[in-house]
Amino acid sequence: MQTLLSACVFMMMFCIGLDFSCAQWLRLMRSPRPIFVGLLIQNVGVPLVAFGIAWFLKDSPEVALAIILIAASPGGPVANAIVHYAKARIDLSISLTVINGLLCVFTAPLIADLGFVLISGKDSGLALPFADTVKHLLFIILIPIVIGITLNQFAPRAVQRIRQATHHSALFLLVGTILIILVVNRDAVYAGYQDAVPALVVFSIAMVFLGVYVSRLSNLADDFGFAIANEVSIHNVPLALLMANSILNKPELSGAIILYVPVIFSTTLLNAYLYKNHRGYSKVEA
Repeated sequence: MQTLLSACVFMMMFCIGLDFSCAQWLRLMRSPRPIFVGLLIQNVGVPLVAFGIAWFLKDSPEVALAIILIAASPGGPVANAIVHYAKARIDLSISLTVINGLLCVFTAPLIADLGFVLISGKDSGLALPFADTVKHLLFIILIPIVIGITLNQFAPRAVQRIRQATHHSALFLLVGTILIILVVNRDAVYAGYQDAVPALVVFSIAMVFLGVYVSRLSNLADDFGFAIANEVSIHNVPLALLMANSILNKPELSGAIILYVPVIFSTTLLNAYLYKNHRGYSKVEA
């Protein structure tokens, strides 16, 4: 299971690197406010929302801790695919995914440990070993992203030939891994869905609204706001599962993490449908 999860995260991060264009990055950096807003929401706003929801779920510690791990795991290429479907700012989406992917090598254990302390206290013994976690994430996140970016920069024609097959392979591996984990942890999923699903629905909707309305307060256009809201809402499920099962050694958290998948897909696809068919949030409200 650990090998499957590691391979899944590696492939997703490699796909992100393949999609990243230095030219897109340079264009965005001429007016970097959307990048800064997206990073601020992802690394400050989302953890605060997760901590708040987890605090109210202290009597259901498995759900509370699962939400913290989800918040600590920024998104992957699935987020980019939904932005592409909605015809929003795919350049911003990919750039945020790459930057958050690189940052999460260090931010993931920090966010997770801070959440664990808030929920369980300093004396609970519940913590991700920082050095071991960083070392683990370096190999499955940083290295594949760098390889993908390097290939895209120096061998773009080769990347064009392999990109579609690589994305299909990553999607197949992601779906297969989640299905296997779902079967293995079916009892935990069934036992915890009544507590987990309502909390995950609140968490998912809160992240979408946070992304949209903070972007509006920052005077960003709707296409930027959608890309940011989508990016901060969709998190890396295999990474959260890997931290729960292999690093934290708490497989009982897998049930709530897996239930996050249908919840967030329903939320973000509805958001994408409304945005795409009304060509922006303003017309949705009108």
